[in-house]
Amino acid sequence: MNAVAPLCQRRISALLAAVLLVAVAVGCKVERTGTGGTEVGNEPEHHVPVFRKTTQDIAKFDPAAGRKVSDSKVNATDPVFGPLQAVGPIIEQVSKVTIAGAVNNFYALEGRWPNYDEFMTQIIKQNNIQLPVLPARMEYQYDEARHELVVVAPLEDDKKPASAPAGEAK
Repeated sequence: MNAVAPLCQRRISALLAAVLLVAVAVGCKVERTGTGGTEVGNEPEHHVPVFRKTTQDIAKFDPAAGRKVSDSKVNATDPVFGPLQAVGPIIEQVSKVTIAGAVNNFYALEGRWPNYDEFMTQIIKQNNIQLPVLPARMEYQYDEARHELVVVAPLEDDKKPASAPAGEAK
């Protein structure tokens, strides 16, 4: 009888592992729609990773605003997190190359560089260019003077969460 008990325990353990594996596989099923990087399934919308989101939000660059412009260079210093540190700059570089080609095409067709409004309507919206969402609250902006897409960091004040005292009236 002692020889049968370990065999039953192994079968029960294998059965439980199989049931757990099926439950995890079915419970994590995520279906994707064809556009916009949105998902339907068991995950709420706010859990969609940044890698699947796209945007057409590009502001007009204001050099007087005091925002730091990214140099888009990979500065991976940590051997463990180096690949994650490289994600943002690589996304920036790919986005800048995409936009540079579209701006150069506009110049070739029109014989002049686009202003911000033309950039948004005739390049971004008309061609339905979707740029990947940047990590760390970085933002895309169009520099009219240099005719290029730049990526800017948020202001130091923007990084702090706004909190008002509980009893303060607005």
